[in-house]
Amino acid sequence: MVWGVLFTEPVLKLKDILSSSRCSFVAEYVKHFEVATLTTSVFLRPPSPQKPPEEVGELPKQVGNKTECALLQFVQALGKNYQTIRDDVPEEMFTRVYTFNSVRKSMSTVIPRQGGGFRLCSKGASEIILKKCAFIYGRDGHLEKFTREMQDRLVHQVIEPMACDGLRTISVAFRDFVPGKAEINQVHIDNDPNWEDEENIVNNLTCLAVVGIEDPVRPEVPDAIKRCQRAGITVRMYLKLFFDDVPNDYSDIDMDTSTLSKSVE
Repeated sequence: MVWGVLFTEPVLKLKDILSSSRCSFVAEYVKHFEVATLTTSVFLRPPSPQKPPEEVGELPKQVGNKTECALLQFVQALGKNYQTIRDDVPEEMFTRVYTFNSVRKSMSTVIPRQGGGFRLCSKGASEIILKKCAFIYGRDGHLEKFTREMQDRLVHQVIEPMACDGLRTISVAFRDFVPGKAEINQVHIDNDPNWEDEENIVNNLTCLAVVGIEDPVRPEVPDAIKRCQRAGITVRMYLKLFFDDVPNDYSDIDMDTSTLSKSVE
């Protein structure tokens, strides 16, 4: 049996989940997104090494967990500096971390909030995170209640098409616990919450985004597969499913390679 690497570096795509068009980013949204993304990044401890850009104008390439690298590159593309965020919120300041595992299919980090209180940042499988969301940032960054109808529309108009396009979808969300007057999507607290009560802590979240991560097929793969098949070699692709991956996520790979037959385990 011969093993080979089919995919090149992952590419992150983001879609406006309400208007089905490119997002027009607002400053407050970007701030929430970058903090939620970077404080839940498993590969950021210690900081990820970088490869210098190969061409002028390109961003440095991150080295480490591929999913986290794609998210970090997106944050950098928004003009935000990873190290600045990590300096503001170092690991030593983390109040609580709910690590990723096969049951949670997500990870969450609790950090101190400017002005007092705490912020819970969550990231993980879309079907897991979205079920825990009660609010969402809609058009122009306005906060809205995340109704069942909106959730169904998001799944059918965004997540399923992304999966059919071969994208792995991940959702990013947060929740604030504040000592003072609480907004509609915040929780008023007089004392520290019971962080052991994960079910109630990681709930009633505010959805920030659904991101799709593409694993492009390496350019040399289609021709290599054709040569193998001409030589009488049967080619199979075995996939290990991660995070919220489903077989639909890879339905477009046959089109990319033209001759690749699939066997998903």
